[in-house]
Amino acid sequence: MMAKIIMIIYYLLSAFFVFITAKNLIQEKNSRDRVILYLVTLIPFILRLLRIK
Repeated sequence: MMAKIIMIIYYLLSAFFVFITAKNLIQEKNSRDRVILYLVTLIPFILRLLRIK
């Protein structure tokens, strides 16, 4: 029971980070380096949400 709650919190936290990073990615207009940084940061969180290791 407790493991399931922790797993749900983990996925909610990952979804939150994806949302915030995607929002910053969309708003970024000046620096290509930052866009690449946001994309590289997004990959692990998206993979976690899809349950791919």
